[in-house]
Amino acid sequence: MRIDHGTKTGHQLHALILTAGASSESPYANNNLISMYVRCSSLEQARKLFDKMPERNVVSYNALYSAYSRNPDYASYAFSLINQMASESLKPNSSTFTSLVQVCTVLEDVLMGSLLHSQIIKLGFSGNVVVQTSVLGMYSSCGDLESARRIFECVNDGDAFTYSMVLNACSKLGSYSYSVGKLIHARMIVSDILTDLPVENALLDMYCSCGDMKEAFYMFGKIHNPNLVSWNSIISGCSENGFGEQVILMYRRLHRMSTPRPDEYTYSAAISATAEPERFVYGKLLHGQVTKLGYERSVFVGTTLLSMYFKNGEAESAQKVFGVITERDVVLWTEMIVGVLGTCSDMAMLRQGEVFHSLAIKTGLDSVMSVCGALVDMYGKNGKYETAESIFSLASNLDLKCWNSMLGAYSQHGMVEKALSFF
Repeated sequence: MRIDHGTKTGHQLHALILTAGASSESPYANNNLISMYVRCSSLEQARKLFDKMPERNVVSYNALYSAYSRNPDYASYAFSLINQMASESLKPNSSTFTSLVQVCTVLEDVLMGSLLHSQIIKLGFSGNVVVQTSVLGMYSSCGDLESARRIFECVNDGDAFTYSMVLNACSKLGSYSYSVGKLIHARMIVSDILTDLPVENALLDMYCSCGDMKEAFYMFGKIHNPNLVSWNSIISGCSENGFGEQVILMYRRLHRMSTPRPDEYTYSAAISATAEPERFVYGKLLHGQVTKLGYERSVFVGTTLLSMYFKNGEAESAQKVFGVITERDVVLWTEMIVGVLGTCSDMAMLRQGEVFHSLAIKTGLDSVMSVCGALVDMYGKNGKYETAESIFSLASNLDLKCWNSMLGAYSQHGMVEKALSFF
């Protein structure tokens, strides 16, 4: 769900949904509203809605646990929910424990973390590598290195594959597990563990995912014979962390080599870094190369090419790229159309957006909720309120994106009263 106008719009959206009867007694719609408030950084409103829910499920609790685990000012509130969750006969899952352990990390509450650790063992989640990694991170961050060592020994049987699993879990947890990843790396160095390429790639990916590109470059330089996984990790890491110039340099290095040869994921990551005007010329050159290799038809490469061209105002080039993509299942087409329409609305490129609206109608995807929301958003941002209202009115089973897009269109132009009367 896309939140463009902050907490005020979130409140208005919630009120409109309640007025229109779009909410229900089931927890699913309310869970989406909680997620919306969390994304608007309105944790108090999220909690108020949570408390008023006639029925809650594990997802409801996990949404708040996760939000509290990311905010030191609210982290302690998570503990008050644990007994309530138990009283409602809801069983925690791995996501529950991962977030709660992260709360303990934020608060540096090793006692509560130890109690949670006991429950993790009792309920059989100690074998989950993501949960184990979060526990390891908690003990490490709280200074209980002896407990951290014992946890690590439980998951480490001396097999390099285990190191890869734990490091991959660190990559998924991101910044929360950065200290754990560093600890594992240090342990490998001190213990003189013989690392193989998969472990080196796991370390590289961990540093890239945690945003430490200095260490990532160091790791990449130490890999004796990097394979395509190594190259894709470092190129993607540079692209995702804003090192656009390094993306171009790394790609050039790879391109000069006879092996490994870049694949569609390599090109997708490289093209993602060329959307900025100062690097747009490189994007065009990459487009020429992917066309020769046939990767232009790939949805991964095609999506990044579309974004690059639209961000640089070359709508006709974007349309040509769109026309040659061959992977046309409903999910991928929907993602493509939503992405393109989103770019059209952000750049006020109404004419091109209308072309893709026509395409959505021809392919029957205009009735898909995510496409509907993107169309309403595009026309609303371009001042075409009647068209936006028409699309909104014809949609069935409206989801929160459609409601939010329609309300956002009015709110952006100071038409909140009309929004209230319309809905």
